[in-house]
Amino acid sequence: MPTDYYELLGVSPTAADAVIRAAFRTLVADAASDQPRFAALTEAFEVLKDPERRAEYDRERAARAGAGSDRTVAGMERTGTGFDRTVAGANSTVSASTPGGALVPYAAPAEAAPVLSPDTCSACGTPTPTGTVWCPECGLRCGTVAGQLAGPGQLPPPTVVASDGRTWTLAPGENTVGRERSDIVLNDPSVSRRHARLSVGAQNRVVLEDLGSTNGTRLGAQRIGAGNSVSVSDGASVVFGNIAVTVRIPSPPGPTKSALPAAEAAPKVPVAAIGGQAGAVPCLVSENGTIHRLTASSTILGRKSDCGLVVTGDSHVSGHHARIDWSGGVCRLTDLGSTNGSRVGAERVDPAKPVSLTDGVTITLGNTRFTFRMSG
Repeated sequence: MPTDYYELLGVSPTAADAVIRAAFRTLVADAASDQPRFAALTEAFEVLKDPERRAEYDRERAARAGAGSDRTVAGMERTGTGFDRTVAGANSTVSASTPGGALVPYAAPAEAAPVLSPDTCSACGTPTPTGTVWCPECGLRCGTVAGQLAGPGQLPPPTVVASDGRTWTLAPGENTVGRERSDIVLNDPSVSRRHARLSVGAQNRVVLEDLGSTNGTRLGAQRIGAGNSVSVSDGASVVFGNIAVTVRIPSPPGPTKSALPAAEAAPKVPVAAIGGQAGAVPCLVSENGTIHRLTASSTILGRKSDCGLVVTGDSHVSGHHARIDWSGGVCRLTDLGSTNGSRVGAERVDPAKPVSLTDGVTITLGNTRFTFRMSG
């Protein structure tokens, strides 16, 4: 029997276009390591996202369902030993002979009970009352577990995060952004119907392109001209019209190496000019006792090899995770929009909001902890 595209995507046959797109984004992102499933999901989406192809598919689907009903009725009309069956229109009555010869109504199998939802949708986290079958937010069938986990060496997909916490997973290839009928729908009058495009290539390389929007697209403070493309880095802020989002891009682990010892790293400016007091050099102390002195006025911490302090062995640390700035004897940590966040003490740090560091406080990046010291 041909695969039912609606069942494959876990959506209702009457689902809106936006619901189908959301379901596809969620499922295909987790199926990247399962090529047959990835291909099936893509085929289903390509048909259902096109109104004409979807209408044709719906007609074929209805015809298959009708043919199946005809076969069922024909089978019911055949007489088997010990059974007398009659078919009367749509309300067929099927009777069975009992040992005493009396006829008793045939009891059709009870319909399966509706899927009872969990307290929240497993895909998007939306609260779903008991008895809900389809999530009102993302359109997935409640209880759906999206796809397969990524295989060894498979990077998690990039995501786009709005200020209100809404998150979209970017699929490989092109992802459109706009006010309607887009992969990422931003329902705001400042956003054009077809506003921009985010393309995902090999190794999670993300490219942003403005599609001739009315109110423009900005990457940080840089305005993107219509038809121009720019590369996007992890933690970058992108503004579509008046709507700002953060792009989070998981990156491959950097080369296996430790941060350079302080003795091998030449300071960019004299220590006294940075700290305000000669000989006082702040540092981060790893849990294993390794000391990383912050000999520059600004130090990036993360997994990428170009960071001032390279953190290895923790996949929860982003490529460019956080930054420590040192000026006038005061150190401040700024989270750079990391995927798994930063903490100073027990408090989570809001992205792009510097937090002052005090001597002895614990800094947590992903699952990696350091102790901050004003001098070491």
